[in-house]
Amino acid sequence: MTLAHMVQDHIQSNAADWYPQLSARDITVDHLSGHRRQRSDLLRFRISAGAQEVFILCKVATPPEARHGQGPPSRPRLGDPDDASRKLTFEYEALRGMWARLADIDDRRLAAVRPLDLLEEHGALLIEEVASRSLRDLLVDASRPGGSALRDRLPDLFEAAGTWLGVFHSLELQLDGSRRCTPDDYRTALRSYSGWLIARGAPQGLLSQAVSVAAEERADADPAAGPGHGDCAPRNVLVRRDGRILMIDPLARWRVPVEDDLAYLVASLRVNRARVLTGGMLPPDSALGPLENALLRGHPGVSSGSLNASLVLILMDRWAASLARPFRSGPGRHVLDALERRRLAAELSGIVDDPRVQGRGG
Repeated sequence: MTLAHMVQDHIQSNAADWYPQLSARDITVDHLSGHRRQRSDLLRFRISAGAQEVFILCKVATPPEARHGQGPPSRPRLGDPDDASRKLTFEYEALRGMWARLADIDDRRLAAVRPLDLLEEHGALLIEEVASRSLRDLLVDASRPGGSALRDRLPDLFEAAGTWLGVFHSLELQLDGSRRCTPDDYRTALRSYSGWLIARGAPQGLLSQAVSVAAEERADADPAAGPGHGDCAPRNVLVRRDGRILMIDPLARWRVPVEDDLAYLVASLRVNRARVLTGGMLPPDSALGPLENALLRGHPGVSSGSLNASLVLILMDRWAASLARPFRSGPGRHVLDALERRRLAAELSGIVDDPRVQGRGG
């Protein structure tokens, strides 16, 4: 029996318990599709009972050795390479925690993915599909002619995303430990990345300044910490049809500074294909600033300075990943990689030159 057939039978056996509003006698389950992603295979199923339908997603973890382009860990990393056999366990517990927590919170801006089951022996996670659009798609639509109404909504969506992360960071989950939660640990990570990058031709002066700025921000006290989402990017922020925000694909393995997740999201805004190809002109900094400020309003425990401290490390991680990835064949791929590194350098330079940073230092 294939995994898809096994999962289909499992859904058939449990659908009436998950969805008691459906007539058990009328329930049928169909396997609709499947496709491979970088870190998991995704199977889609439909539960039908008369005129009612519910769609289920099954995530199947892909072992690291089976991933395209995966090589040995030859660069610094913000966390250990994930253990495919455990990743879905951490994700399942995080989704369960968020589903339960939001049931007790009266905030109509926020929502959560409903986790249904974890089939540990098969490395498979079952969740209810959410009818939604990603924040990445909404950002693209807002940049087009006629997107002004959507552009006006974006700050509210980013503020809600900050609030969602604040709730997530308050969850009490069983984690593998902490990462970068003391000034010494953070400085060690900064030195590891800067030394690795400089040894491979990255500009020493810029990286030394960026490390100095970031280390000063974290010099005195341990940052507020909580479970790290770990993959907080616009593609993983969903907006439901009713306007509620939720996030998918939490890694939730480590306790990390809470600003790290916000910095991941900001890094994805500042360094993406459009910004790389246009030298940071589309969208311009003037359009991103209000979104970043709204994100911080939603998560009031994070300051712009602490956000920048995390952003320095995450931008260096992106730079290291660009240098370490296997050569990407095809017309212009090496040019795109070089342009990405130029954009990363420009963003680090912007943090170093930020008047708020200079004012703190003076």
